[in-house]
Amino acid sequence: MAVSRKRSDTMDKDNEELLALARKNGWEIEPDPTVREAARQELFRAMKEWRYASDGTPYPTRDELYDEMNRGTFALIVTFDSNVFVYCFDHRYPGKQAVCSDIIQRLSARRMPLGLQVVGESFRVLTRKLAISGADVAEVLRSLMQSRPTFAATEASTLRALSLAGPGRLSFWDANLLSAAEAAGCTHILSEDMGDGFRLGRLEVVNPFSGEDLSPRARALLDL
Repeated sequence: MAVSRKRSDTMDKDNEELLALARKNGWEIEPDPTVREAARQELFRAMKEWRYASDGTPYPTRDELYDEMNRGTFALIVTFDSNVFVYCFDHRYPGKQAVCSDIIQRLSARRMPLGLQVVGESFRVLTRKLAISGADVAEVLRSLMQSRPTFAATEASTLRALSLAGPGRLSFWDANLLSAAEAAGCTHILSEDMGDGFRLGRLEVVNPFSGEDLSPRARALLDL
């Protein structure tokens, strides 16, 4: 799709500002501008597609989604780590990008919950490493949040995370997300780097990848 001159000028200005900010703060940033632009275009595509359920109808309100979950509609409640979301926009890994885009689409259709920690981590990586403008990333993350229930850490789940992170079993942020997800009723979390098969209460970590393809465990979980 052709980009207008005005749009292109805006993108160039955004890119210059992001690179200057990255240099100032010492952020690790993807050096290839074509990779950064590909990620930006993927974000625009996602903004259009993830606003709607698989049948093309708008998602219900979050209150309606909570009601559905509280009625026990889902025997399995699956959420995902930020690395799964970020891969959707990273063209350097086409296999994983395709797998993760499909995962997000399927979990969106089932209205599975989203951790607010994942929102923050995704914003950080997409803006700092892939250098997508904060306004664009914020828009797609708002759309993602509005399409499903969300959960966040509580005082109790954070104390549990500290007990896990203290002995070095997990990093604090991994422990914090797992504790919050388990407290929110999730049964599975898709993550590349938390240890496939690790369990916390009723929550199980599932690595979605086998090489760059969907893993058999994730395939079974997603009914593919």
